[in-house]
Amino acid sequence: MKRLNRLIRITLIAFWTGGISHAFGLDDALHSKSDALTRFKHATELAQQDKDDEAGAAFEALIAQYPELPEPYNNLAALHAKHGRLDAARATLEAALEAHPDYALAYQNLGRLYVQLAERAYQRALALEPQNARAKQMQQKIQSVLASATTATTQSRPR
Repeated sequence: MKRLNRLIRITLIAFWTGGISHAFGLDDALHSKSDALTRFKHATELAQQDKDDEAGAAFEALIAQYPELPEPYNNLAALHAKHGRLDAARATLEAALEAHPDYALAYQNLGRLYVQLAERAYQRALALEPQNARAKQMQQKIQSVLASATTATTQSRPR
């Protein structure tokens, strides 16, 4: 038992001083994670400053280097949706879910996107048939859902 405790102490000391992490290549993994987080924060800041082209390029670069991370896909999809590129946003969210099938936020955003796509479809239907009562009714329901979702999102943001 004494030998086991000594071995555990030596292992912990080696790990915390970098001996084991270096030997197992964990230094590279930790640096990689730190790099991805730093770049993600920078891209997010660019998006918050409405530098959408730069932010989009930064998210795309992150996706290329770290395809397993769902967050850059999600934020890139938000930029696509912001500029009305709903099909590109949908494809990007679906890619996020392929990379990380348990990423709930991507499902939530995909659901909202499908509602926006439905609204667009009803707008087109009404442009073709302005008197279509069913299409008008469905469009009003969808607009109500979108309005309540926007209000809920605005109210849930930290102040």
